[in-house]
Amino acid sequence: MPLRPAAARAAMLLCLVGALAACSGPDAKAPRTEAVHRSEPAPRPTAPDLGPVATPELPAPAEAPATAPPPVAELPSDAALPCTDEDVTVAVVGSDAALGSRYLLLGATNTSAVGCVLDGRPALAFVRESGTPTPDVELVPRATTDPKPGPVVVPPGGTAYSELRWGAMSTALDPDETVRIRVRPMRGMLRTEIPVLPVRSDPGAGSPPSSLDILAGAEVEVGPWRAPPEGWNL
Repeated sequence: MPLRPAAARAAMLLCLVGALAACSGPDAKAPRTEAVHRSEPAPRPTAPDLGPVATPELPAPAEAPATAPPPVAELPSDAALPCTDEDVTVAVVGSDAALGSRYLLLGATNTSAVGCVLDGRPALAFVRESGTPTPDVELVPRATTDPKPGPVVVPPGGTAYSELRWGAMSTALDPDETVRIRVRPMRGMLRTEIPVLPVRSDPGAGSPPSSLDILAGAEVEVGPWRAPPEGWNL
């Protein structure tokens, strides 16, 4: 049955309203406007203005000394090295006798071109006419005016002296007497054998002995190397 004009208009109105509702529903695609957020770096903090910065002054480098340090102090003019076997020659330079005592003077002459030092007492051994060592001889330090005799510097051509003393011993039975002396002037040096005949003596003292009454069991005092002792005419 055909619709009436009023009913037809109402139906058209309802269709129009339904169409509008369908267009505005949740499934309708409306144009979006997306906001674009650009990440920009945060502004850097700035240091407060403190004015001009003072530059610290560095210490100046140490200057090199104008001159080299002073050298080691030189040795005294009389300083010298110990004497060696090549430096000195040892010999009997004098002999004497008085009041039951016998004396012998050894001399160590420096034959080198420079001074050298002798220290202490010579080491001695005695040899008899038979060529055998004189037995049982005791060597003891001879007392001197110097309480502590020290080293002696022997200049070139100079001589240091050691004085020996012993008590007279009997030679009535013609014993085997001492005719040579083995001398080691100082520790570290070699022994040298010398005759007991002095190389020089006081002309007024008579003939020098060619042998000594240093017999078995003798005690011989040995003095240190030093300047010529008193009482000797050298």
